[in-house]
Amino acid sequence: IRLAYSAYEQHMYQNHTWVVSYHPTVEHRGFGMLSESFRPELFSSLNPQVQNTVCRIPLTQPPFIFVVLLVWTLTCAAELRACRQMFDSLLLQTERCQRMRDSLEDMDGKPGGENVVARLTPSMKGALFCCVIL
Repeated sequence: IRLAYSAYEQHMYQNHTWVVSYHPTVEHRGFGMLSESFRPELFSSLNPQVQNTVCRIPLTQPPFIFVVLLVWTLTCAAELRACRQMFDSLLLQTERCQRMRDSLEDMDGKPGGENVVARLTPSMKGALFCCVIL
């Protein structure tokens, strides 16, 4: 990538470049996009292999990268919100009990009917925090 970008800069700036690095390779950079020596119309005369390589350099398409990063950021934000809600619901709002046998509440009043976990022991809250929320 470095060699291709250096060749691109030399070609597009008509060799009005400066060397930014000698190690591991000599890398040339133009004097700036506002420079009169930058010629965008020269891209079509650039070696096709260099064109292909330069167009695949990450961040060469800022709008596309922006959309990808926006979707990723929104996904992360939604995941953090879900974790926060789960933390609040399971660990902060659930009542505490000393034994797990005291944690169930009968929902329908029938023997063997529906039960709901209404309370948790401190050790169970710790296990849920470590295994599920983190």
